Amino acid sequence: IVTSGTLKGLLEVRDGVIDATLADLNKLAYTLATETNQIHRTGYGLDGETGRNYFAAFTSVDVNNPYKDYIQSMSLSDSVANNIEKIAAAGGTIEHPTDRLRTYNGDGDGSNAIKIAQLKFESFFNEGKSNFNDYYNEMITEVATISERYEHEAEYSNSLMTQLDAKRAELSGVSLDEELANLIKFQHAYNAAAKVITTVDEMLDKIINGMI
Repeated sequence: IVTSGTLKGLLEVRDGVIDATLADLNKLAYTLATETNQIHRTGYGLDGETGRNYFAAFTSVDVNNPYKDYIQSMSLSDSVANNIEKIAAAGGTIEHPTDRLRTYNGDGDGSNAIKIAQLKFESFFNEGKSNFNDYYNEMITEVATISERYEHEAEYSNSLMTQLDAKRAELSGVSLDEELANLIKFQHAYNAAAKVITTVDEMLDKIINGMI
């Protein structure tokens, strides 16, 4: 198990920050597609047909996470991608109280397109407190905050390492000037000691030989 170092940091970013950000992006895209399709199916294309999705249907690989990996497969529905006249921009009207579906009113009715555009103001996130723009801005702010925190931690660690290296050099490093001064000092001390020994030896020689 990696508990420290660069590899530990990379793993934390990959399995933590990146995974969380991707999950948020998938949720954002999935919610946009789901809500758009719900309104689009009630509208009419220029061909007078209704009940079609704008985005392709998506089957989640995880029942507990319906929007997992959604971005990878997000695309327009085949009908819309192949013919833009099938975009259900028209909303139609209820002609009779017993009608279950609206009636297509012909070209020029863009009421359904307006409904889809107004989705950006709806609060689908954070228990009805955030709309699409709010949710996206919160996500970007969170990433920026984490990035800034990591940068400060890296700067602090580098500064600490510099101080520790300097302290280690101060305690264990060798100063050539200081060593040279000590060498000269020890050399003079040696010469002085040698002179004392020589003098004592001469004194003893005089005393001993003089007595004989």
